[in-house]
Amino acid sequence: MSQHADAPFRPDRVTSRLPVARRAGSSGIERDCNRWARPHLISYFGGPGAERAPHGYLRRRKPLWACVCYPHMLADRTFALPNLMIPCSIAEEVLARSAPEAHAVLRDRFLAVLAGAEARPGFPAGRMLQAALALAVPQMATGVAERALGAFRVVLARRTPRAFALWATVQTEYALGIDLSGELATEPALRHARDLAVDHLALVGELRALPAPRTRDARTADRLGRAVVDTEDRFTESCGEVLCGPLGSHPGIRRYVPELGHLISGNLHFHRLAGLHG
Repeated sequence: MSQHADAPFRPDRVTSRLPVARRAGSSGIERDCNRWARPHLISYFGGPGAERAPHGYLRRRKPLWACVCYPHMLADRTFALPNLMIPCSIAEEVLARSAPEAHAVLRDRFLAVLAGAEARPGFPAGRMLQAALALAVPQMATGVAERALGAFRVVLARRTPRAFALWATVQTEYALGIDLSGELATEPALRHARDLAVDHLALVGELRALPAPRTRDARTADRLGRAVVDTEDRFTESCGEVLCGPLGSHPGIRRYVPELGHLISGNLHFHRLAGLHG
């Protein structure tokens, strides 16, 4: 049955017709990232049981998310890019869990790290983010680095699915070793395809944030689930227009557009395996 039919939508069954792929060697990549993150996480969690605390966090498999969302990432960034997902998610969590009176101080400390300042010794989440950025940012083209850091500043300020989604699309350029800053600024068709990828990731994020199935607002879930499917359809149509038009001869764009499709399908596939919620 088509997902566009009138029958009730099952958000846990939302699928993608875009191909799903995984970066070769993903098991080793995940193992290396976890090894790097473990001492940072022990310092972050601190207190009794800190030695065991990283295990529960690492079960979220953030590096694997990168491996299915950027399956064609260049060999020289198969550590730095997946590794970046762990401290970036920790930074988001620190702010989400902070008391109102501490929130602005913590946000400013993270923003200082993004601006290149040294993280304080008593700020393990900031030091972990700084160490990960030191590996990734030098590999980015100047325009990509500026946009990636700028997008993550918005993530820290707003903590919305759309803010994260925009940051994730910039990482697609980093993964492939290209810089489409100029083309995205001047080519509406390309920007439209990118924006639909942002929309899709944001919608999946909203669907994920709903309560567990037994208490979920069925109408909201139905609306979001159908919007996910519709957005993928419009993304696919938009990509066809880009690749069949004048921009289709651009070698970077010919790599970028299909990889945005993998970002969409990989993100959805990863969160479906996690049950979407939780």
